[in-house]
Amino acid sequence: MSQRPDTSAIERRRHPRQPPPPDLELSIPVISQGEVIDLSETGALISTPYPLGVGDRARMSLLVGREPFGAWVRVVRTEPGTRMGRTMRYHLGLVFTAIDEQNRQVLQRFVRRESPRP
Repeated sequence: MSQRPDTSAIERRRHPRQPPPPDLELSIPVISQGEVIDLSETGALISTPYPLGVGDRARMSLLVGREPFGAWVRVVRTEPGTRMGRTMRYHLGLVFTAIDEQNRQVLQRFVRRESPRP
């Protein structure tokens, strides 16, 4: 016979709790190493062992031309990449969804410096 919790216990919470609205989503960040395959002013193609789905959002942080760069991204394409031993890599097409001016300038300097000139 299972025991029921003691409902006569004194409430120890300092603040009242409320149930969340039904449309609330919880995101748990996962840090994953990845390799940038290509990079543009609007997005990137990366290879990573962590499969994300189309529509997933993430925070991307890396060094671009020796400068720190960070932006919020949304996955717009995902496909199997290469197998390295027992590890499967996935190719993810990402589009930048939120990028501040400082990070935008870092990206623009890199893309324009690395672009082949006619």
